[in-house]
Amino acid sequence: MRTMLLAVSFLLGALAMSQIATGQDKKDEKKDEKKDEKKEERKNPSEKKSYTEKVTVRQWTGSKFLNEVKDIPAFKGELKGKTVIYTIPPAMNAWAPPKSEIIEADGTVWVVTDMRKTSVNFAYHYNYVEKKKDKKD
Repeated sequence: MRTMLLAVSFLLGALAMSQIATGQDKKDEKKDEKKDEKKEERKNPSEKKSYTEKVTVRQWTGSKFLNEVKDIPAFKGELKGKTVIYTIPPAMNAWAPPKSEIIEADGTVWVVTDMRKTSVNFAYHYNYVEKKKDKKD
């Protein structure tokens, strides 16, 4: 019985030492920290406080762009592996059908590939976008 207790104690000590030696505890802590960071970064499109950025929309009519509408509340995210820009359009000329452009404050231009409207607490749109390619490329 005494031998068995010693063997169990030895195995538990060896297991603990192997985790310390391999840094497994630190890896687990880093994974937990990353999960916490992702939870903090995730914004809810149904809450107006999530719309912390301002964008400009150039609405495509099928033959030309309308005058751009500035200072539209927005934020960028990812949905099903695709880049999405959520917007709260203040008027009809501020929504972005396909081929429209959404311009971020830093000048980055995104081309809308698909747009969906929804309303939970208020009306907002989510726009599937792709970064506009330079003519040089």
